[in-house]
Amino acid sequence: MADKVFQQMESAVTDPKNEAARKKINGVFQFNLSGPDSNWVLDLKNGKVEKGKAGKADVTLTMKESDFLNLMTGKANGQQLFMSGKIKFKGNMGMVMKLQDLTKMMN
Repeated sequence: MADKVFQQMESAVTDPKNEAARKKINGVFQFNLSGPDSNWVLDLKNGKVEKGKAGKADVTLTMKESDFLNLMTGKANGQQLFMSGKIKFKGNMGMVMKLQDLTKMMN
């Protein structure tokens, strides 16, 4: 299921109308999820999304696939997920805060 969300992300980050928003975020996110589609890289510096692990990510987010889906579809608030321990991150906290900009690009 997460693979469909990452496909939507890829469409959003490669869409020319989102170029300014992508450059504003300008970071590399590593998503480590539970489930079969577990590791994904969202590279907003180069405008690509791919399965696997990033060589160097600005931030690494670890969570259950279900929490990721709820976060990206707006059913859950990122701050609440973080405060309840459902999202863990390593790296640049400022990048984590920019995830809201990413969800806006997808809608």
